Amino acid sequence: MLREMADVDREVETVLKRIQYPLLKQEQKTILNWLIQNSDCVAVLPTGFGKSLLFQLYLPVKRAFWSVTTAMGRL
Repeated sequence: MLREMADVDREVETVLKRIQYPLLKQEQKTILNWLIQNSDCVAVLPTGFGKSLLFQLYLPVKRAFWSVTTAMGRL
């Protein structure tokens, strides 16, 4: 599980660099990790906190993580 979370963190950093966004807040990381694990999640955060960014990050991170884990499973 820790290895998978490290992979997710690495993919998040890659996507953030691609969209030129500096860093995620801890709450954003927590929510994104829940989503990547296909867990239900309700995020109640203040206006301007960056909730929309999570929707923009989810699919590229999920795709990258899925392709990495699928390739590793074939080895």
